[in-house]
Amino acid sequence: MFPNDVVVADQDGAVLIPQAFLDHVLAEGPEQERMEAWIVNEVNNGAQLPGLYPMICRDQGALRRKQEITSREGGNPMDIHVSGSRPTRRAPKENFTGSVLQDPINMAPAPARLNASRVSFEPGARTAWHTHPLGQTLYVISGIGRVQAKGGPIREIRPGDVVWIPPNEKHWHGASPGNSMTHIAMQEALDGVFSTWMEHVTDEEYNGQVG
Repeated sequence: MFPNDVVVADQDGAVLIPQAFLDHVLAEGPEQERMEAWIVNEVNNGAQLPGLYPMICRDQGALRRKQEITSREGGNPMDIHVSGSRPTRRAPKENFTGSVLQDPINMAPAPARLNASRVSFEPGARTAWHTHPLGQTLYVISGIGRVQAKGGPIREIRPGDVVWIPPNEKHWHGASPGNSMTHIAMQEALDGVFSTWMEHVTDEEYNGQVG
Protein backbone atom coordinates (compact mmCIF):
# COMPACT_ATOMS: atom_id res chain seq x y z
CA MET A 1 0.00 0.00 0.00
CA PHE A 2 1.31 3.43 -0.99
CA PRO A 3 0.54 6.73 0.79
CA ASN A 4 -1.84 8.00 -1.89
CA ASP A 5 -3.75 4.77 -2.40
CA VAL A 6 -7.44 4.97 -1.55
CA VAL A 7 -9.32 2.68 0.80
CA VAL A 8 -13.06 2.50 0.34
CA ALA A 9 -14.91 0.78 3.17
CA ASP A 10 -18.51 -0.12 3.94
CA GLN A 11 -20.23 -2.51 6.34
CA ASP A 12 -19.22 -5.52 4.23
CA GLY A 13 -15.53 -4.88 3.96
CA ALA A 14 -12.92 -2.69 2.35
CA VAL A 15 -11.21 -2.40 -1.01
CA LEU A 16 -7.75 -1.01 -1.69
CA ILE A 17 -7.81 1.13 -4.83
CA PRO A 18 -4.37 2.11 -6.16
CA GLN A 19 -4.13 5.82 -6.83
CA ALA A 20 -2.65 5.09 -10.24
CA PHE A 21 -5.86 3.26 -11.19
CA LEU A 22 -8.04 6.23 -10.24
CA ASP A 23 -5.73 8.69 -11.99
CA HIS A 24 -6.00 6.56 -15.11
CA VAL A 25 -9.79 6.34 -15.00
CA LEU A 26 -10.91 9.83 -13.95
CA ALA A 27 -10.00 12.92 -11.97
CA GLU A 28 -10.73 13.30 -8.26
CA GLY A 29 -14.23 14.58 -7.52
CA PRO A 30 -17.85 13.38 -7.48
CA GLU A 31 -17.31 11.08 -10.45
CA GLN A 32 -14.39 9.41 -8.67
CA GLU A 33 -16.49 8.91 -5.56
CA ARG A 34 -19.25 7.27 -7.59
CA MET A 35 -16.66 5.04 -9.22
CA GLU A 36 -15.34 4.02 -5.80
CA ALA A 37 -18.85 3.12 -4.61
CA TRP A 38 -19.43 1.07 -7.77
CA ILE A 39 -16.10 -0.74 -7.24
CA VAL A 40 -16.99 -1.70 -3.67
CA ASN A 41 -20.37 -3.06 -4.80
CA GLU A 42 -18.82 -5.05 -7.64
CA VAL A 43 -16.05 -6.55 -5.50
CA ASN A 44 -18.44 -7.39 -2.66
CA ASN A 45 -20.57 -9.26 -5.18
CA GLY A 46 -17.58 -11.34 -6.29
CA ALA A 47 -16.29 -9.45 -9.30
CA GLN A 48 -12.58 -9.64 -10.05
CA LEU A 49 -11.48 -6.21 -11.22
CA PRO A 50 -7.92 -5.81 -12.54
CA GLY A 51 -5.68 -3.81 -10.25
CA LEU A 52 -8.08 -3.82 -7.27
CA TYR A 53 -7.55 -5.75 -4.06
CA PRO A 54 -10.38 -6.75 -1.70
CA MET A 55 -9.13 -6.48 1.89
CA ILE A 56 -9.69 -9.55 4.06
CA CYS A 57 -9.91 -9.09 7.85
CA ARG A 58 -6.20 -9.72 8.38
CA ASP A 59 -5.30 -7.14 5.74
CA GLN A 60 -7.76 -4.63 7.18
CA GLY A 61 -6.06 -4.95 10.55
CA ALA A 62 -2.69 -4.19 8.98
CA LEU A 63 -4.19 -1.27 7.12
CA ARG A 64 -5.82 0.13 10.29
CA ARG A 65 -2.46 0.19 12.02
CA LYS A 66 -1.10 2.35 9.21
CA GLN A 67 -3.82 4.98 8.85
CA GLU A 68 -7.31 6.05 9.81
CA ILE A 69 -10.13 4.78 7.64
CA THR A 70 -12.06 7.63 6.03
CA SER A 71 -15.67 7.55 4.90
CA ARG A 72 -16.33 9.67 1.83
CA GLU A 73 -20.10 9.87 2.36
CA GLY A 74 -21.32 13.30 3.39
CA GLY A 75 -19.35 16.51 3.37
CA ASN A 76 -16.93 15.76 6.19
CA PRO A 77 -14.77 12.62 6.52
CA MET A 78 -15.36 10.19 9.38
CA ASP A 79 -12.19 9.35 11.32
CA ILE A 80 -11.71 6.01 13.07
CA HIS A 81 -8.90 6.27 15.57
CA VAL A 82 -7.72 2.70 15.97
CA SER A 83 -7.27 1.24 19.45
CA GLY A 84 -3.68 1.70 20.59
CA SER A 85 -2.91 4.48 18.11
CA ARG A 86 -2.96 7.14 20.84
CA PRO A 87 -0.44 6.51 23.60
CA THR A 88 -1.34 6.50 27.28
CA ARG A 89 0.11 9.46 29.13
CA ARG A 90 0.79 10.13 32.81
CA ALA A 91 -1.30 12.97 34.20
CA PRO A 92 0.73 16.06 35.18
CA LYS A 93 1.64 16.45 38.85
CA GLU A 94 0.61 20.10 38.69
CA ASN A 95 -3.04 19.06 38.39
CA PHE A 96 -3.16 15.64 40.07
CA THR A 97 -2.05 13.89 43.25
CA GLY A 98 -0.81 10.31 43.02
CA SER A 99 -0.53 8.01 40.01
CA VAL A 100 -3.02 8.84 37.26
CA LEU A 101 -3.02 7.63 33.64
CA GLN A 102 -4.92 9.28 30.80
CA ASP A 103 -5.99 7.69 27.53
CA PRO A 104 -7.29 10.24 25.02
CA ILE A 105 -10.61 9.31 23.42
CA ASN A 106 -11.43 12.33 21.34
CA MET A 107 -10.70 16.01 20.91
CA ALA A 108 -13.20 17.01 18.26
CA PRO A 109 -12.17 19.65 15.70
CA ALA A 110 -14.08 22.93 15.47
CA PRO A 111 -16.91 23.72 15.32
CA ALA A 112 -17.39 20.77 17.67
CA ARG A 113 -15.80 21.30 21.10
CA LEU A 114 -16.04 17.94 22.90
CA ASN A 115 -13.04 16.52 24.72
CA ALA A 116 -13.19 13.02 26.19
CA SER A 117 -10.63 10.80 27.88
CA ARG A 118 -10.36 7.62 29.92
CA VAL A 119 -8.73 8.42 33.26
CA SER A 120 -7.40 5.74 35.63
CA PHE A 121 -6.59 6.61 39.25
CA GLU A 122 -4.54 4.41 41.55
CA PRO A 123 -5.80 4.16 45.18
CA GLY A 124 -5.53 7.56 46.84
CA ALA A 125 -4.98 9.43 43.57
CA ARG A 126 -7.19 12.38 42.67
CA THR A 127 -7.44 15.57 40.68
CA ALA A 128 -6.71 19.01 42.06
CA TRP A 129 -9.63 21.36 42.63
CA HIS A 130 -10.84 22.62 39.27
CA THR A 131 -13.79 23.90 37.24
CA HIS A 132 -15.10 23.47 33.69
CA PRO A 133 -16.65 26.41 31.84
CA LEU A 134 -19.39 24.29 30.26
CA GLY A 135 -19.57 21.53 32.87
CA GLN A 136 -18.37 17.94 32.86
CA THR A 137 -19.84 14.45 32.73
CA LEU A 138 -18.09 11.50 34.40
CA TYR A 139 -19.02 7.89 33.65
CA VAL A 140 -17.45 5.38 36.03
CA ILE A 141 -16.37 2.13 34.35
CA SER A 142 -14.44 0.33 37.11
CA GLY A 143 -13.37 0.51 40.75
CA ILE A 144 -14.56 2.75 43.58
CA GLY A 145 -14.05 6.48 43.51
CA ARG A 146 -14.87 9.74 45.19
CA VAL A 147 -16.14 13.09 43.98
CA GLN A 148 -16.81 16.32 45.84
CA ALA A 149 -18.08 19.80 45.02
CA LYS A 150 -16.65 22.61 47.09
CA GLY A 151 -18.68 22.94 50.28
CA GLY A 152 -20.56 19.70 49.66
CA PRO A 153 -20.14 16.16 50.96
CA ILE A 154 -17.71 13.61 49.56
CA ARG A 155 -19.71 11.15 47.46
CA GLU A 156 -18.69 7.59 46.63
CA ILE A 157 -19.00 6.57 42.96
CA ARG A 158 -19.06 3.10 41.44
CA PRO A 159 -19.21 1.47 37.97
CA GLY A 160 -22.24 2.61 36.02
CA ASP A 161 -22.62 5.85 37.97
CA VAL A 162 -22.91 9.05 35.93
CA VAL A 163 -21.86 12.34 37.50
CA TRP A 164 -22.85 15.72 36.07
CA ILE A 165 -20.78 18.68 37.29
CA PRO A 166 -22.39 22.03 36.37
CA PRO A 167 -20.44 24.82 34.66
CA ASN A 168 -17.90 26.56 36.91
CA GLU A 169 -18.59 24.33 39.93
CA LYS A 170 -15.35 23.85 41.87
CA HIS A 171 -14.79 20.15 42.48
CA TRP A 172 -12.40 17.20 42.51
CA HIS A 173 -12.66 13.49 41.75
CA GLY A 174 -10.46 10.43 42.07
CA ALA A 175 -10.06 6.94 43.49
CA SER A 176 -10.97 5.85 46.99
CA PRO A 177 -8.14 5.26 49.51
CA GLY A 178 -8.31 1.48 49.12
CA ASN A 179 -9.38 1.00 45.50
CA SER A 180 -8.44 2.24 42.07
CA MET A 181 -11.06 3.89 39.86
CA THR A 182 -11.42 4.50 36.14
CA HIS A 183 -13.90 6.84 34.53
CA ILE A 184 -14.63 8.46 31.20
CA ALA A 185 -14.45 12.26 31.49
CA MET A 186 -16.31 14.38 28.93
CA GLN A 187 -16.28 18.17 28.74
CA GLU A 188 -16.66 20.91 26.17
CA ALA A 189 -14.43 23.90 25.58
CA LEU A 190 -15.40 27.54 25.82
CA ASP A 191 -13.05 29.75 23.80
CA GLY A 192 -10.59 26.85 23.74
CA VAL A 193 -10.63 26.30 27.53
CA PHE A 194 -11.75 22.94 28.94
CA SER A 195 -10.65 23.29 32.56
CA THR A 196 -9.38 25.84 35.06
CA TRP A 197 -7.00 24.20 37.53
CA MET A 198 -6.61 25.35 41.12
CA GLU A 199 -4.93 24.17 44.31
CA HIS A 200 -4.33 20.52 45.19
CA VAL A 201 -6.77 18.60 47.34
CA THR A 202 -5.12 18.18 50.74
CA ASP A 203 -4.96 14.84 52.54
CA GLU A 204 -7.32 16.25 55.16
CA GLU A 205 -9.88 17.20 52.51
CA TYR A 206 -9.50 13.90 50.69
CA ASN A 207 -9.87 11.79 53.84
CA GLY A 208 -13.02 13.55 54.99
CA GLN A 209 -16.15 11.62 55.82
CA VAL A 210 -18.06 10.18 52.87
CA GLY A 211 -21.61 11.51 52.83
